[in-house]
Amino acid sequence: PYQSIHQIMRQIWAEQEKETLQEENAASPAEPGRWISVYGYAGGSGKSTLALSLALELTARGKVLYLSLEGPSASYELLEAVPPYTLSDMLYCFLLQDEAGWHRALPELLAAQGNNLHVLAGGFWLDDMQELLDKEILAWMQRLKMEFDYLVADLGIPVCRAQRFLVLHSDMKCRLWGSQDIERGKYEDARRRGQEEEEGVLVFSRGDMPLKQTQFVNLPDDPYLYEISSGNKKRLNEKSEYRESVRKAVQLYL
Repeated sequence: PYQSIHQIMRQIWAEQEKETLQEENAASPAEPGRWISVYGYAGGSGKSTLALSLALELTARGKVLYLSLEGPSASYELLEAVPPYTLSDMLYCFLLQDEAGWHRALPELLAAQGNNLHVLAGGFWLDDMQELLDKEILAWMQRLKMEFDYLVADLGIPVCRAQRFLVLHSDMKCRLWGSQDIERGKYEDARRRGQEEEEGVLVFSRGDMPLKQTQFVNLPDDPYLYEISSGNKKRLNEKSEYRESVRKAVQLYL
């Protein structure tokens, strides 16, 4: 049957890398990493800052992927390298079902920040992920968990099916809680629909926590350090009280 040049090259690449992949898997069988979802029910409350802070702290333990899955994120200005590709590009490579090609493409899809941190941009929205079946999203999560020790997904406000699915199938759920009435209303709606739960949720808050929680972290206000020498870009201050609170949370719960 007719084969395009693309199909032929894929077969050649697969054969070239097949033995190498088998040797690597036999020598050091990987254990799945942990998927950590960060979300909340109010816009502009600091969810992306929290997610990136968690990712940075976890780099001391292993290889970390920070996934921005809420569309364009303001957290990009805190990064050293802007992600070159988006979630849509990664899903395309994943759906090709070519393991050798996946391993070859993965470093190109991500923005390496140094210190074990890699970043994937979500694009304008999660339309492409919305088209996937639940089993395909699970398979994609498992594939990534075999590549990284920790995966921190910044999900923003989980309003679409794909975001809610990722939250429910996380190894750890981190919810940022505020005091806005509209946030509490969205939270209660999610609970009534069975899309929110209290078990296994680590709650971060900048104020009093009105719900019963065994895992609760209080966050101070200012996580930033303004550096004139770096072109007026905001940088997360590693020595701030905010980062210290996140660091303790990682030590206690993650």
